[in-house]
Amino acid sequence: MTQDTESFINGFIAQLENDTALNGVNGWSQTNFNRTLTVVKGNALIEKISTKKLPALIIEIGDFESAPQVSGVSQTTEQDLPFSIVWHEDDDDAAFNQRTPLSRLIIQAVMADHTLGNNVEAAWISEGQSDQNAYHPTHVMRFLVTGQFAVKNN
Repeated sequence: MTQDTESFINGFIAQLENDTALNGVNGWSQTNFNRTLTVVKGNALIEKISTKKLPALIIEIGDFESAPQVSGVSQTTEQDLPFSIVWHEDDDDAAFNQRTPLSRLIIQAVMADHTLGNNVEAAWISEGQSDQNAYHPTHVMRFLVTGQFAVKNN
């Protein structure tokens, strides 16, 4: 199976979309908003996302680092994918309670299959950040997932 940025993105999205258990990411979305996450590819401006698309998973292609090429056959790469979970909630207490489990749920979703369906050698959540109500009543939790894979020489 080819491992590259595209397969990393697709594997990560599938991992979150398939995390539908009550204690999973899409379970969180269903419990709090009666719908699954809308996937938005590209660095969408929070202020411009229609509330009809919320809650949403916004994903962008981030930076990468590669190890020196040794064999000419493959090169190990670590690719970052910045992503956000965005939702609308007028009530501050409810938003706090919705935000509280998200880091754990995101980490557990990736840990459930750290290869993201064999699309990477390994993936992990390397950063997380709350918007601390900067967009109230829209709420944002930002994360960075890092995937490691070998780019093969065709």
